[in-house]
Amino acid sequence: MELCDNDLCYQGIVPLKTTYEEARTIITQIPGVTWNTNQSDTAFVPEGPIRLVHLLSNADHQIWEVDVHPRDNAITLGYIISRLGPPCAVYPFKPSPMYPSLISIAYPTMGLWVETNNWRLETSLPIKEIDFVPPILQSIITSDQQLIDPCGENNSVIKYQWRGFRQYPYQKPSHPTLNIYSS
Repeated sequence: MELCDNDLCYQGIVPLKTTYEEARTIITQIPGVTWNTNQSDTAFVPEGPIRLVHLLSNADHQIWEVDVHPRDNAITLGYIISRLGPPCAVYPFKPSPMYPSLISIAYPTMGLWVETNNWRLETSLPIKEIDFVPPILQSIITSDQQLIDPCGENNSVIKYQWRGFRQYPYQKPSHPTLNIYSS
């Protein structure tokens, strides 16, 4: 993770500026990387904190998202926040059998995914996924398929402002309008 022209990026790959071919070349240069034979846009990284990189491109063959999957416990929420400062928003997701208390942490050009214990954010929580995106595409799809800006003010999903390491519980929306929690 680094800064590229004031945007967060991975290995110099900048969404909407780097082509798919350039991104593949960059990832291939990581020692020992192998590409998934069934899914050619996914690379396995044998060493270091990152285990998998997934490239998503648009019709113009530009990268529009880079999804990075750290190894278990390799990158913590506390580490990210100590380097980048507070996020612009916290989104608890509806519980599911696979992810009973999943939370997305939003920055203008990056999203973090963490699995919490009862919706509590702690410095020691391992990051499950990091998504690097351009500011115009940083989005979350709501249950009714609306695209929202996670750092914007006009969202129709459950959103908390960052209030430190504490609990951010999922609460079923009472209506499909703005649900921003500041407490």
